[in-house]
Amino acid sequence: MLHYHFFISLIVVLNRFLTSALEAENLFFIYILAVYFYRIRFKLLCYVCLRSPEYSLHLSVTAMELYQLIYQSQSLVPFEPLELTALLYRSRAYNKDHNITGILLYTPDGRFLQVLEGPRQTVRQLYSNIIAADPRHYNCQVLSEGASSQRSFIGFSMAFRAAQAHDLRKLLAPVPPDNPALFIPRPRNRPELLALLLDFVANRESEAYLEQPRN
Repeated sequence: MLHYHFFISLIVVLNRFLTSALEAENLFFIYILAVYFYRIRFKLLCYVCLRSPEYSLHLSVTAMELYQLIYQSQSLVPFEPLELTALLYRSRAYNKDHNITGILLYTPDGRFLQVLEGPRQTVRQLYSNIIAADPRHYNCQVLSEGASSQRSFIGFSMAFRAAQAHDLRKLLAPVPPDNPALFIPRPRNRPELLALLLDFVANRESEAYLEQPRN
């Protein structure tokens, strides 16, 4: 803060000298003052911005590539409500600390569909080192991943919606009733799949005790 006031005072003084030099038409003095004046203004701008929480958050998002990853998996045994609540609590705490947003869909027969979005390295490490390594589920399959220009679930460290097996089949692809496969995704690009997920979320009521208020 002391640096801030110092820069402001210095700019005021230089501005007065610059005005006097202009009136006296002293070109050399004008040049010297102008150089220092604009250098100090630039330093002041950097000082203020780098200490601004809003700027720091913007920098943390834009300096690192925004990345989205969508995967599906199957739990070994269906999660009870308390287990699901604990999973969401831990996920939201971790994601909030690591600038990750997204949504989790879960069906009564233990199927997961999740979207993760945040800095590329952070998202990839979360999926590879924590999610895919979790022994409580299997058949982890990345459906789509890549860079994105914006978040789809901004404000939610992990939104949640309960779904049914037929919801996931509709989102991804029809599966014949006698097919033992988990589900077979049709070749969609990520924007199409995200659009379907956003539409599903908008038209499906959430479980109040599992929902997360928007940050």
